[in-house]
Amino acid sequence: MRRKPFLVVIAALLIAALLAACGGGSAEPAPTAAPTSGGESQAERSNTTQVTKSATAKPASSASKSGGAFKKSGDMTARRQQHAGVVLQDGRILVVGGAGTGGTNLNKPIHYSSEVYVPASGSWTESGLMKDDRHDMGLFVLGNGKVLVVGGRGHSTFAQPTVEIWDPGAGEWTPAKNMNHERDFFGGVVLNDGRVMVFGGFTKEYAMQATTEMYDAATGEWTIGPDMSDSRANHTATLLKDGRVLVVGGGKVDGPFSKTAEVYDPATNSFMPAGEMAQGRANHSATRLQDGKVLVAGGRGKRTSAELYDPATNSWTSAGNMAEARGEHGAALLPDGRVIVIGGIGNLATSEVYNPANNTWASGPSMADGRLRFPTLVLGDGTVVVPGGVGKDGLLAATEIFTP
Repeated sequence: MRRKPFLVVIAALLIAALLAACGGGSAEPAPTAAPTSGGESQAERSNTTQVTKSATAKPASSASKSGGAFKKSGDMTARRQQHAGVVLQDGRILVVGGAGTGGTNLNKPIHYSSEVYVPASGSWTESGLMKDDRHDMGLFVLGNGKVLVVGGRGHSTFAQPTVEIWDPGAGEWTPAKNMNHERDFFGGVVLNDGRVMVFGGFTKEYAMQATTEMYDAATGEWTIGPDMSDSRANHTATLLKDGRVLVVGGGKVDGPFSKTAEVYDPATNSFMPAGEMAQGRANHSATRLQDGKVLVAGGRGKRTSAELYDPATNSWTSAGNMAEARGEHGAALLPDGRVIVIGGIGNLATSEVYNPANNTWASGPSMADGRLRFPTLVLGDGTVVVPGGVGKDGLLAATEIFTP
């Protein structure tokens, strides 16, 4: 009778040994870090070595495969759509003009006001009134830190040639010399030599134009540039790494939408063809990647496709398809080289992230408020600020920030 406990222990030990030899047991292997959408694990990004018993990565969250999150920040002092914004040299943000609430689509109030966002406090304060009300204008930070506002559509003047300069020290606007042509819904960049160049846009009669001109802050003068090969509005202009400018697409609200692209070279003061995209686009986004290529995504006409322009070969290739059609949306380059596209027609709250390393798209986090017709502004630390726009229940003053 006294031998039974001893025999039971021996039997239990033998069973456990057999189970271990056959791979049984309930112990799990150490978890493996899930890869990011860039294909790197957390261990690889932190430059450390992780030893595991399994090479199976856990899938990313279905809510956001790309990581990062949106959160609410302070509201602007006014509700705005079709406004413009820039990041100032001191890290604050200036937002200008835009259409306001009330009226009809063709007779809506338009703001004269501007306001400044302070990232540290998440707060907005008013900062001066422009002489002219305007939306869909150009807004550019000059080399001296001042801000140039150009053209846009006013309530009574329609497309206008007027120009004003904002002084960050005084927080006030002063008139500058007019452009040679009125324009709105146009493209523009600050060239490497500090001049501001604007491309196309609508006239007062809603005709698309091919004209260009350059503003020199040193002289305060506008100089006529060469005409583009096509008349354009609702297009994009993107400064390339080599100092040239890529101009893409365009068209009226109801189309047709242009497939063409061209490149302006400041060295020769001339344009050259830059091939054709697979689809015509207007109200799309164009984002220069870290390797110098340009990602063009979406556009009116329910575009889900994206394309890449390579300056080295002057050619276009597919960049896959987004999950949702997007136009009048936002796009921003993230610090790790990916691109986030945000919102768009349909008052979308969703975002998607493009990874150039593997030419794929992943779902991103959603905003609290769906929106379109807003500026997308990237701070020095990579935070993306999204102020205002058109929401499902009307115009927004709400601001959200995306932290990668």
